Amino acid sequence: MWFYLPAGLVVAADQLSKLLALWWLASQPGHRVAVIPGFFDLYLQFNTGGAFSLFHERPNIILVFALVTVSWMIWYVHRLPAERISERLSFGLIVGGALGNLLDRLRLGYVVDFFHVYWGQWYWPTFNVADSAICVGVGLFLYLTLIAPNRVSHPSPESPAVQSEAQEQQSSPPSKAEAPNHE
Repeated sequence: MWFYLPAGLVVAADQLSKLLALWWLASQPGHRVAVIPGFFDLYLQFNTGGAFSLFHERPNIILVFALVTVSWMIWYVHRLPAERISERLSFGLIVGGALGNLLDRLRLGYVVDFFHVYWGQWYWPTFNVADSAICVGVGLFLYLTLIAPNRVSHPSPESPAVQSEAQEQQSSPPSKAEAPNHE
């Protein structure tokens, strides 16, 4: 559930937002609508490449890479222990985003982008819901693998390690130091 549900929601939100963007922005002058003037527009763009328009002249490379990556992530998630919910969620976001963009590539031959952030002469590459989900998923995965393990954690009394230790102490005979003194 923590993998397939987020992936499905991302694909649905991505595809719906792209349909709306194609329908509405295509009828706007310059295919662009200012939301926060000088900072954020809805701007219809078509990207045949990957992130930051990489490999735009070779879209098949992106297609193969996306298929291999999604297949590997699905395989990997099925091998994760059930309690690794956050990791499953991060992979669900990544796979949902990859599938959303993959559907565009297969159906249209390009990815529909429409979120456009800029400041003065500085422009961030135009992106979409799928791209956002991939970035959040990768960020969560990096946090879980690089930062979270380094945090000091104190096991709760309900954790299996603490319960196991308590059971061992109850079943083993007391040492001389712990034995009661009846003198």
